[in-house]
Amino acid sequence: MPRTFATNVRSTEPTEPPKYLYPIMNKSEKQIRFHFGELRSVAIANTQTTLLLLPWQLDSLIPFQRKEQLPYYTHAPDTLIRKVLYQLTDDLHETIGIDTIIAKGLKNTIDEIMDARDTKVLKAALDSFGDIAMEGWNAIFGVVKGELEEKVEELRKLGVASEDKKRLVTTLNDVVTAIDKNPRISPNTINASSMFKIAHTGYPDRLVFKWPQELGQDFLTALMNAAQKYRENKTPHTPDDRLAFHAGYYLLSQGQSPFDPYESRTLGTIGFRKDAQTYLSLTDPGQGHIFGTTTRSEWMRGAIVHIEHLERPEGTARSQIESYRIPSILEFARARLHTGYSAPNTYYVGRPLQDSGALKYDFIKVVNTVSAACSSAFRLGATECKVAMGTLKASEMVAYMRALRGHTLKNYRQYLSAAFNLNTPLIDDIKGKHYTNPIEIGRRAVKLAALGGFDKVTWDGASDSYPSAPMLKENDNALGLLSVLQALELVHRAHSAGLVTYFSAGFKPQHIKVAVYSGVDGIGLGGAQILRSMDPVSKMHGEYQESRIGELINERDAAERTIRGRAVKLLARLDQMYFEGSINIDEKHVRDELYENLSNNASDDVLSEMLKANIVAPVLELKGDCDSDGQSTTEKPWTARANRILTPRLGRPCLLQEHGGKNWDGFANALRETLNPKPEDNELLGNTTSVEGEIHSFFVSQQWEERRVAFRDWMRAYDDSKNLTKANKVPKYFAGEINITLKARPFESSEVRDFVISDIENQGSDSNVTR
Repeated sequence: MPRTFATNVRSTEPTEPPKYLYPIMNKSEKQIRFHFGELRSVAIANTQTTLLLLPWQLDSLIPFQRKEQLPYYTHAPDTLIRKVLYQLTDDLHETIGIDTIIAKGLKNTIDEIMDARDTKVLKAALDSFGDIAMEGWNAIFGVVKGELEEKVEELRKLGVASEDKKRLVTTLNDVVTAIDKNPRISPNTINASSMFKIAHTGYPDRLVFKWPQELGQDFLTALMNAAQKYRENKTPHTPDDRLAFHAGYYLLSQGQSPFDPYESRTLGTIGFRKDAQTYLSLTDPGQGHIFGTTTRSEWMRGAIVHIEHLERPEGTARSQIESYRIPSILEFARARLHTGYSAPNTYYVGRPLQDSGALKYDFIKVVNTVSAACSSAFRLGATECKVAMGTLKASEMVAYMRALRGHTLKNYRQYLSAAFNLNTPLIDDIKGKHYTNPIEIGRRAVKLAALGGFDKVTWDGASDSYPSAPMLKENDNALGLLSVLQALELVHRAHSAGLVTYFSAGFKPQHIKVAVYSGVDGIGLGGAQILRSMDPVSKMHGEYQESRIGELINERDAAERTIRGRAVKLLARLDQMYFEGSINIDEKHVRDELYENLSNNASDDVLSEMLKANIVAPVLELKGDCDSDGQSTTEKPWTARANRILTPRLGRPCLLQEHGGKNWDGFANALRETLNPKPEDNELLGNTTSVEGEIHSFFVSQQWEERRVAFRDWMRAYDDSKNLTKANKVPKYFAGEINITLKARPFESSEVRDFVISDIENQGSDSNVTR
């Protein structure tokens, strides 16, 4: 049963008087109580976290070495737990030079924590452990800070003639500042400022967390809001609040959840999203986000908090271990608690597991396993689950994606993303072709993702080398899979089909500008390339380096402010309007011309003139996903889409109105009524939960779909009459059109093509390969 969040503090045990009374609670407070057994588990986890955080950020000075993979959750007996905590203490002594006396003191207090038998003794042992750890931290920090500052001073004396030296000086200064202002552990002396106050009850022995009611009506919600306050205040967590968070992690591990999937941040609408067109997808298995990314609001602006297990040992081919692997669902839940509703959280699921090596035999198990993993993450409020297509053939990819759509539990604000590796040849048994060129694989991926009913296409560049070579070329002579113009083409094709886009692999700061100039919606940043230290021999990962995030966001923002960055964002906006039918004919002409100019490397002067055009001004003034004040994080993408369709610009109706069939007035009136429901209608919204949900429900109706088909048929004929490049013409397949779930024959049936991909045209001679 779910834990009851107590408001009544009377004891229900009548047999013996309590050793001490329950804590007095006023009406403005809420509380939760933990029995000793539960608290012991929480305390041990909290102790391990302190040991793991002690060396945080110090690898900028101390050479990092690691042969083991990152630690992972397990269930363990007491005897093993004590050994694990001892080993962590020994590692600190060997790697960062914790004093022998301090190391011995840590081990003694570990014994006290493990041997405690009541909550007061246990809490006292935790406080002692924290005091000793803080003493060790201060000693290490003093040495590290001094040596870093000496290194900075040496560089200053050498001069700052090169950009590399400037960057290094800045980085070292940032590290010193970050460690000084944002220590990972805190002294017990600041517990007075804790948001969660601690008390004890007797008989039964329990520890009580109390918090002000305005922080949240239940414990997990209060923790989520506390994380937001810490983020805004830029202060380190007090030890008591850190203990409270570990109590929250315990409840998450018991299956409790405070997250409303309908309230989670979305990936935003192409060209209209909050903060930036190109989101930085900051990637980590989880702990780096909990103690790094989510501790500063500015590090989450225009960013995605992406959870993914990145590590791959040296010399291990992708055939043995994926470049990226599915992360712990518990770690994801913990990261969600700290992110709350301040940024999108996304989850990597990975490639299909194949017991037999043949999808036709493993199809049911693969679909059920992967859809269950996606559904778990979506239930916790994931914005997106990324699924790799691996080495599947084209028809298998489509069948797999459609089956996942049919089995996964998600709402209309949540995305399924198909990841295509541009280093892996694509066998297209639908067209009877074999693609090896990255740009050709990328183009085909757009159509396959739309055919599969997915919402997003990811182009990945991971290879057997590690770290990966860059996905995007910094210039024509640089290493990489795609030039900026090739990337622009892929993104333009996908946006025109309504697909959100993403590039990953090998990104460094200098590649961010290239990504922005492609107009892509997101790029993956993480791992040893940019946000984690790495052992150069074993390729194992070290500590997360969140102090670098600000620099990455600044690189993105600077690129988006340029004339080319603004022009690409305008193209993304017009592509979205083109997809949804809110574009008018004059705006379509601007879109076509803008893409041609960008793809031909037009000068800034040419692009600047286009940005100043009278036709463009009303497009730039259109409201985005968020509320009218422009500051709210409440996203209403479907409301904004409906308003774009209903609002003529410069007297020209949208193409959905002009060429979407008869009875526009009836359709428009129905849409307006949905946008502005009468008070009595608010009680009838049902499972759609909101006006947003109502608009989406209307969107999947035949009335709206028939208008989309009609205006796209008109556009197809219109484009055929013009001399447009292929990338500028109407796509054959669009996102969002595969939306009905029903049961069909399993994939291994010999008649699979009669249903699974019967709507796909131009099947090639290799059509029997999946039977």
